[in-house]
Amino acid sequence: MSNLLNQYDIQILDIGAHGGELAQFRNLASVITYIACESDEQEANRLRKTVNQDSGWKNINVISDALAQKKGEADLYLTKQPGLSSLLKPDEKVFQQFYEIDYYRILSKTKVQCIPLDEAVSKYSMENVCFLKVDTQGTELDILQSGKKIIGKCSRNSC
Repeated sequence: MSNLLNQYDIQILDIGAHGGELAQFRNLASVITYIACESDEQEANRLRKTVNQDSGWKNINVISDALAQKKGEADLYLTKQPGLSSLLKPDEKVFQQFYEIDYYRILSKTKVQCIPLDEAVSKYSMENVCFLKVDTQGTELDILQSGKKIIGKCSRNSC
């Protein structure tokens, strides 16, 4: 089966890849290009070191551009719990409702470069993305709306 699948450039895109690779694809990793998009530069560098060719993926690409509705520069709010960092500033009225409110505290903010999803697809040769995971703490809809070409392609089952 892997010989058959190796004929195709199967790509999965993990937007908001903090924490590591998508475990549910490990059995097929040898025929999949794993693309991790993580705008926290420190986490992106960690992923570059830990998710490597030895991980079993056919190919790996770690992108540190932030995906957003519009191209340009934006603030990335880095929170105490790194997986909760976002381009959106945490709303204290909302996060006070949660048990671990300290996780949402902003430790710092940094400027990041943003590009729309369709532009990233072209820039990073992701035309064969067949699966998207999006976990960006509130900007998911904006990202999907910025990727109308790739979303349309996938919805027509042409990936």
